Amino acid sequence: MPVQGDAAIVLEHVKKQFGQTVALDDVSLEVRAGSVHALVGQNGSGKSTLVKILTSVYQADEGRVFVSGKEMSFPWQPSHRHGIAVIHQDLGLVDSLSALENFGVGSNYGRSGIRLISRRRESALFRNYSSRLKVDIDPRSLVRDIRPSDRAMLAVMKSLRQLDEAPSQDAHVLVLDEPTVFLPEVEKERLAVLIRNLTDSGAAILLINHDLSQVFGLADTVSVLRDGRIVHHGDVSELNSSSLVAHMLGRELEAFYPERHNSEFGMVALRAKGVAGGTVRNVNLELRHGEIVGLAGLAGMGQDELPYLLAGSIRPRTGSVSLIDNGGTEHIVKSRVQVADSIGMVPANRVQEGLWTGGTVVENLTIADVGGLHAKGFINPRREVKESRPELLKFKVVPPDGKKMAGELSGGNQQKVVMARWLQHGREVQILHEPCSGIDVGASFDLCRVILEASEMGAAILISSSDYLLLASLCDKVLIMRNGELIKELSRDELSQSNIANACQETEVVSQ
Repeated sequence: MPVQGDAAIVLEHVKKQFGQTVALDDVSLEVRAGSVHALVGQNGSGKSTLVKILTSVYQADEGRVFVSGKEMSFPWQPSHRHGIAVIHQDLGLVDSLSALENFGVGSNYGRSGIRLISRRRESALFRNYSSRLKVDIDPRSLVRDIRPSDRAMLAVMKSLRQLDEAPSQDAHVLVLDEPTVFLPEVEKERLAVLIRNLTDSGAAILLINHDLSQVFGLADTVSVLRDGRIVHHGDVSELNSSSLVAHMLGRELEAFYPERHNSEFGMVALRAKGVAGGTVRNVNLELRHGEIVGLAGLAGMGQDELPYLLAGSIRPRTGSVSLIDNGGTEHIVKSRVQVADSIGMVPANRVQEGLWTGGTVVENLTIADVGGLHAKGFINPRREVKESRPELLKFKVVPPDGKKMAGELSGGNQQKVVMARWLQHGREVQILHEPCSGIDVGASFDLCRVILEASEMGAAILISSSDYLLLASLCDKVLIMRNGELIKELSRDELSQSNIANACQETEVVSQ
């Protein structure tokens, strides 16, 4: 491992181009041992391309890359053989494998050659790393069945193992690409302690994160990518949030969140009575037209399941969810199909649950409303493209090309497409699960603006999020969940990031 302070990774004048698009342009960067180096920028600025060059997925068109002082040539061996481990935003886990199998697959289960896998050794290592990170994950559970925060910690365990098994003379670099997207506050703090322990031992951390509080809380230095070029590099201590955002956007951003104007709400649009399912128990709530209601809680307390019970994606074990029409009549929701015209549902995992990556942007926008695009039993492609164009511009999807494949868009633009699908036709109820996770501050501002516009047009909106600042800035009230029940309601006057965090620790059960 390089001596603390030495350069673990060096990029010199790296360029990467795809057709006419220049993804990276003359990028030079050093990641030093024993430090946390933040790499920030809007979605599409070139961060993912840079990581893929580091990990040998892409070959640079120009420039050189050095790891531990040695110039690397393409194709590399797998990056962890050089002491580079990466935790991607999608975590790089296989849903159909167990936690134990995922833990070992990136390290070839500690084998060399064709030796048999030692399940006893793997289980012992799994327990060791679980204890080290203070997480409780059943190694036999399929990844698809464990909660998002545990998946994130499993990815951390897997990457730490890869670093520990790398040759000692190589760089020890952990690349964290949006590592806290699925983590509640307690586990964010645990990861922060782990990062500091790693840097104290001489490891280098390359941190890619849209959560600026994490950047300022963890990083020593920061480099800003904009349009494929490094536009700023320096100590984090020399910046504040406003100046960092200005470097990222190339302009000043007056506020992170648009101002909330609506203060009068209409009649009840959705009512839940005694809803239970999964970890959720006996939830009663109402969503009113024009109101934005937040939902928060510690990991595993039910706030990540309730949105899907309310939207009809999961049928409640007991209780009922009703939509109320203009005449005040309740219509009980029994399936997602039944309420597709009335409820928009934006899931947290946009790639797996909210996006058809093999379809075009236009197809993703119109998939929920194809009935209105029929012409003699067939979809009218010309009309489909024409009617989608204003939505692409309204949501600032880049590029505003309806024929582009959705899987080719950056994460923030994919999220804009998913949001546009449900917000574009004025559905009466909008349920949003982590709507701004894993996207940059500019994209977050754009989406928040559209959310507020939807509420002012009369939509009833529920936002479940671990971003307490988002909830405090947008919501009219925030409901706190604990052990599957609603325990507290914070009014608009009470909303702040710290108040929401503190309320998540309380135990008094409230009923609406």
